[in-house]
Amino acid sequence: GSLLSLFFYTRMCYLSIILSPPCPTTNLTLWRVTPNKPMTIMTMLSINLFILTPQLMAIFTMH
Repeated sequence: GSLLSLFFYTRMCYLSIILSPPCPTTNLTLWRVTPNKPMTIMTMLSINLFILTPQLMAIFTMH
């Protein structure tokens, strides 16, 4: 129980770090210069999935 909640908590931390970079000005600059905003969001989400999926698979195969 506690291990799984810790796992998801860490994942959420990763998600928030990736989706919102430490420097908000960099984030805003990137947002301003990117013409295709949905593509940017999709790229960020796919990066998240790329990181999350192997670890989720590992969790499920362990149990």
